Amino acid sequence: MRAKLLALVVLAAVAMHGPALAEIVAGSGLSTDADPAAAGKAAAEQAKKALGEKPAKVVLVFECYPRPDKAKILGGIASVFDKALVYGCSGEAPITTHGNPKGKSCGILALGGDIEVAAAVTPKIGGKYPEAGEALAKALPKMDSAKLMILFGNCHIPANKALVEGAQAVLGKELMIIGGAASGPSSDSFFKGEIQPDAAVGILLGGKFKVAAASAGGTGNDVVIKSATETATTATAQLGTKPAVAFLFECRGRQGTVKNIADELVALQGVLGKTLPLIGFYGSGEMGPEKGVCTGFGYHVVACVIGE
Repeated sequence: MRAKLLALVVLAAVAMHGPALAEIVAGSGLSTDADPAAAGKAAAEQAKKALGEKPAKVVLVFECYPRPDKAKILGGIASVFDKALVYGCSGEAPITTHGNPKGKSCGILALGGDIEVAAAVTPKIGGKYPEAGEALAKALPKMDSAKLMILFGNCHIPANKALVEGAQAVLGKELMIIGGAASGPSSDSFFKGEIQPDAAVGILLGGKFKVAAASAGGTGNDVVIKSATETATTATAQLGTKPAVAFLFECRGRQGTVKNIADELVALQGVLGKTLPLIGFYGSGEMGPEKGVCTGFGYHVVACVIGE
């Protein structure tokens, strides 16, 4: 009997510990400081503080400043994070946990924990979008645990669709691909803290985490807010676990049909919560799932969540 009880205790201990779950940590930041260097630094400091003691493995930045200011923004961010971790692009406005303001603004998400990160860039696209997508995918190292690719760059609709299809020719159609086309005062991308004027950037994330995404289209105040809310609701339901971070890529054409753009974020956070780390931007073309396959489109919103 004693041996039997001992065996049960051992089995219970194994069950309690079980396989380790992935731990994802993230922190977001936002600044609307007119000084681009100060804005980059302030948003980065806010994101780093929210990240806590875990080191960042990738830092995403989406901003809306004139082209001459972009190097200053990156310099401000590099005073807080290693510039080799910094990727992003220009947009009409960033979308963050802390707001989605119009005008000069810088949004940042720092991501760390139990994730693998790999990134690649295709510079000087020159209008060859399928080729750029294929070259980008081939430049990424093989990652057996890959779950998600975040894709952005100078790929105004319908070029975004061709870019996705080029990447899928190498990576397959099963991999979740989300992202947006750079927009705003310029269509610049950022790769390892450096400006890339005519480029596509892909960031591959892998690990034991789960990922889910949804998209919807349409314009008009009520349609935009309703569809954004529905995509967030669908994605979180499909995830089946508590989200650790969320991404949102929204069309600048939809943005212009909303009476008060802050209402969209309020509606989204009614689903995601007010404190969930969130990053994205208003661009000129979106990428995400449609009818079970990822593609590129316009006048859409794409909501994506990942969880442990």
